[in-house]
Amino acid sequence: MSEYRRQTWVFVLLALLALFAGCKGESSPTAPPVTGPGSTDTTGTGTTNPATGAVVTLAVSPATPVIGSASTITATVTVAGKPAPNGTGVEFSTDIGSFCLAVTGCSEPTTNPIRAALRTTTNGISTIVISSSAVGVATVQAVVNNVSAKTTVNFVATPVDPPRPDLTPAITAVTPAIGRPAGGETVTITGRNFTTPVRVLFVTDTGVTKEAQVISASANEIKVFSPAFDVGTTQQLKATITVINAAGSANESRITLATGTFTYQSTILTPKVTTMSPASGPINGGTRSTIFGEGFQSPLQVFFGSAEAQVVSNTFNQIIVLSPAGSTTSPNGSGAVLGPVDVRVVNINSATTVTASGLFRYTPKMQITLAGPNEGPFTGGTEFHIDGTGFDDPLTVVAAGVAADIIRVSGTQILARTNPVTPTGCNDISGPIVVTNGDNGDQATGPSFTYRISKPFIISAVPSGPGPIVPGSSVLITVANAFGLPQFKFGSVTPIVSGATPNADGTTTYTVAVPLNIPLQTGNCGGTTAPQATSFDLTYTSALTTCTNTQTGGLFVSPPQVGNLFLTPNPLNLTATAAVPASAGPPPVAGTPAIPGNGTFNIVNNGGAPLTITSIATGGCPGYIVSGPPPGTVLQACDIAAVAVQYPAGGPPSCLITITATSGSTTLVRNESVIGTTH
Repeated sequence: MSEYRRQTWVFVLLALLALFAGCKGESSPTAPPVTGPGSTDTTGTGTTNPATGAVVTLAVSPATPVIGSASTITATVTVAGKPAPNGTGVEFSTDIGSFCLAVTGCSEPTTNPIRAALRTTTNGISTIVISSSAVGVATVQAVVNNVSAKTTVNFVATPVDPPRPDLTPAITAVTPAIGRPAGGETVTITGRNFTTPVRVLFVTDTGVTKEAQVISASANEIKVFSPAFDVGTTQQLKATITVINAAGSANESRITLATGTFTYQSTILTPKVTTMSPASGPINGGTRSTIFGEGFQSPLQVFFGSAEAQVVSNTFNQIIVLSPAGSTTSPNGSGAVLGPVDVRVVNINSATTVTASGLFRYTPKMQITLAGPNEGPFTGGTEFHIDGTGFDDPLTVVAAGVAADIIRVSGTQILARTNPVTPTGCNDISGPIVVTNGDNGDQATGPSFTYRISKPFIISAVPSGPGPIVPGSSVLITVANAFGLPQFKFGSVTPIVSGATPNADGTTTYTVAVPLNIPLQTGNCGGTTAPQATSFDLTYTSALTTCTNTQTGGLFVSPPQVGNLFLTPNPLNLTATAAVPASAGPPPVAGTPAIPGNGTFNIVNNGGAPLTITSIATGGCPGYIVSGPPPGTVLQACDIAAVAVQYPAGGPPSCLITITATSGSTTLVRNESVIGTTH
């Protein structure tokens, strides 16, 4: 028998040695790798494990590729100074990018990039291709038989070509921009890339073309004498300047600046007036108006009747003025003037003048005498009248800083309608009613208008289904004057609003979930605590108006309507006294009998619904005596049922009593641990 055991141990030892040798072979880097996401073997199996002392060197080309392109990593493996045997395995890995199965079309896949791969050597050389779709430095490692080498590939963004100089010929400026019709003035044309010889043409709006005499020319500047033109009765003629670049050569081109780059204008101008806008204004003056025409030449004067107006600015064909007060336009210099007045323009240097009969009309100064109603909801839609004088359509009406829609206008009354206003808080928005005439800018301020911000009011909060409101149930909360996104608070808890229903009476009913963790009050219950029905302050806030309404104690939440099984005390510790035998020898002494340990634990229903006890079971409790309420006993909330337990002296030190009860469709199981000690 001993010889057999010795042989058995020898076989076991040999098996362990063979197993160890196999495990060592499997750990070789030339063994086929385990496949999985992010790795692949592109060469198959059959690789060779080189001898100890392999040397690995890495080369990268290119070392700084553009993202989306590829770079080749070349691993040179030598053993004792000679190329490693063909088929030697090289394990490549990278931290970013992806290895490619082929150079053509190599790009990093959007999912499952290949970041580990096994390649083999040929004449000591093994290569792999890498690409990346993101900018970054990839650290590539090659491992051969626990010998490793690292290199980096820096993927960069697509290079941007440096800006190239603009070689396109162009005209940038012409100085001066105005000249005499007789010509002969030196005009400087500034630009870039001019190539001599050059020619310069002046082409008028009427289609007449004349060539200017070139004085000098360089790459950036051409000077010419302006040709003469007959401006005719218009007193002004605009011409486009065109430069013929490299004239007469194969590279000849035309360069033109925008139409009207040079203006021929008569030395002495005669003013002409065609129209005026606005053509009316209030009698107190100050109306900013534009006179249109031609031949306006500084310095000049403008008269409204007998009164000189203030000239703001003028060009050849426009004059901007401020109308004088109507009373000053009268020939006798006093008295109110209503209706049309003549407008006269005088070119001072040429002493030429033009008068436009009745071109401007003085109107009564605007006044607002009455406006109403003077308030409405912030949602707009309130129609209100403005009574007064001097209203001149088109005009604008602004109420409390918000433009109103114009419905009807007469000289003495305006009917307008308010637009919605965006509240900045819960306070009403008030401001004056302002009317502005569009033609003459006359303006009047009337009484205030108030946008009323409707204050919300919580009407009711009821359960969405049968039964009381409990944690996790939904509440239907009806609110009057609810605008924008609602925000509710149950005490300090923020619930989730899952729906909103507009009602026919203008109120809104929201469906709100009572949080499961809402902090219900607790009360004493059979030696423990139980959740109690609790009142919470109910608060609604409009995210649009920030208006808030709170109902104190407006939400009454009951505890979950299910019983809960609670055992106390747990564990139950019992102590028994062992029997003492009678003393030996005469005279005999009587011994002490064993005394069992007795105790009681309570079954408490500290839930919110009746609880029915279905069983009281013991396990591994020989000698223990357990007596409690019979199956079917119903405990109302906070009811207690006592369970008596007797532990026999010398019995098992622990006993597990399992109490099973039901509440509705819920089954509850609790274990009572009894620990017995014998003295």
